[in-house]
Amino acid sequence: MSTHIEVGHKFHHQSGDIRSVLFSDEESILLASEYGNRQTLGTADFIKQLEQNEYIQICEDKPHVVLKPYQKKARDERLVYMQELQRIVESEGLRPTTKAAYDKMIAAVELKKSSSIKHPARSTIARYWKAWAASSFDHDSLCSLRRTPLLVLIEHLRKPYQIMWSMRFIKVIPLLLVAIIMIMSLP
Repeated sequence: MSTHIEVGHKFHHQSGDIRSVLFSDEESILLASEYGNRQTLGTADFIKQLEQNEYIQICEDKPHVVLKPYQKKARDERLVYMQELQRIVESEGLRPTTKAAYDKMIAAVELKKSSSIKHPARSTIARYWKAWAASSFDHDSLCSLRRTPLLVLIEHLRKPYQIMWSMRFIKVIPLLLVAIIMIMSLP
């Protein structure tokens, strides 16, 4: 059994409620129930309770996303900035969206790369950071999303008044026909 416990892991307790790990180190674990109650246990005690099935870990399967080459490239370019920003936040205690942190991050990235490249704006870096931190620092959260024609169609169908005034309407007509044919072929 794996005894690696991280912040955010969830466990079913034998009492029926779900408890999340708020803090974990070598000595203790802080759990919060879904009702707001908090409990501190020694790590050894918690592992013993896991082995006795008093707690059962909830496995949250994440679908494996196969990235295309352009997505890997975008992820790797953005990751350089995020890792540097994370180093600055941890070592200097700056908040990740401040101008001082941004300026230090850009200076550090320029030392690693050629200084002639165009850097993302501060608001873009803040958006990347928010997505990266919200995903528990999953690198794949930094990859670019490809807008498929079907997503464009759905977006336009939400705003039909804009279709008529847009040159994109010409591009949407074949997709509309395909969607209508698919709907009509349903039993």
